[in-house]
Amino acid sequence: MIDDYIKFLRSVFRSKDTPAYLAGAYMTGILPIIRYNTQSALSDFRERTMLKPLMLARYVGFTKDDVPKVCEKFGADERLMKVWYDGYRLPGAGEVYCPSSVMEAAKGSDYSPHWANTAAMESLTDYIYLNIEGLGDAMNELLDGKEMGIDPEEFENRLDRVDTGNIVLTVLVHLGYLAYDYSSSTVRIPNLEVRLQMLRAFAKAPNKDFVNRTRRCEKVLAATRNMDAETVASLLEDIHNERPPIHYNDEHALRYIVLQAFNNSPTGVYVTFDELSSGRGFVDILFMSQKGTTSLLLLVELKNGASTGTTISQIEAKDYIDYLRKVEYSGEVLLIGINYSPSTRKHTCRIEKITLK
Repeated sequence: MIDDYIKFLRSVFRSKDTPAYLAGAYMTGILPIIRYNTQSALSDFRERTMLKPLMLARYVGFTKDDVPKVCEKFGADERLMKVWYDGYRLPGAGEVYCPSSVMEAAKGSDYSPHWANTAAMESLTDYIYLNIEGLGDAMNELLDGKEMGIDPEEFENRLDRVDTGNIVLTVLVHLGYLAYDYSSSTVRIPNLEVRLQMLRAFAKAPNKDFVNRTRRCEKVLAATRNMDAETVASLLEDIHNERPPIHYNDEHALRYIVLQAFNNSPTGVYVTFDELSSGRGFVDILFMSQKGTTSLLLLVELKNGASTGTTISQIEAKDYIDYLRKVEYSGEVLLIGINYSPSTRKHTCRIEKITLK
């Protein structure tokens, strides 16, 4: 089949009659064209890929200048667009959003995954499930928000020779499931849309780490909605013991554990906003329902070595509630104070409910 495709390209672009009817052609696809013993048939092609878009980078998707115009035209929420569909950074273009997803969300006010899984992605999941060359572990690290180094030059543009972890991660960059950082040669999950795609793909995986990740998140969310602070603290403790950050005695590390606890539901119940300015401080973490501003909202304040009572008081002292009024939120809000004690190595949690009208 590959040979037939190469022969077709040769017949179109390399025949003696080509100059008579074709000055040039622009072809699009996802994966790079395979290069092997038929290299000469493709010598006239100049490829631009997700790894090397060069002068075409700003045409890969919507840029940060394009998205506000789309949002203004359709009355869409620019903040949600960024969380859901931003995340790619291309030299010469800066921030790049998935254009088809942005348009679907804008036209239908539907902020959710609009990007269907590809057959190529499905063919790679077995490597990840089986933890080939530590791929399962690497994917867990990526889902935790970390970055992984890759060598993209190892990939020979052939899906029938995907036999190393490095190649699988490189293919995921070409497919758009991972964003590539050109300065550090690292990859990461770009946005919430892709993250949910991956969580859904791995939710039924035979790998217990993936299953535990999603199931525990559902338990945390259920306990939070029931205002069961003791269970929330206990589940945070479990995550800390299983997947501890390198340095835990600071607020940044506590944030890492809390995001793992609340942010791994394949249903994508909540959109996460980090470090939002309230005017007199920064809201540590805000979990807002993807369905809009009329559902239960979770406002989380983190402390290291303090009391949960102090944490809740800080929410009030820094006018975080006023911030919610400014963004015209109405409905129930759970104020969640989470503290980690370095001396006892224990988490504590306190949850209070208020209603904004």
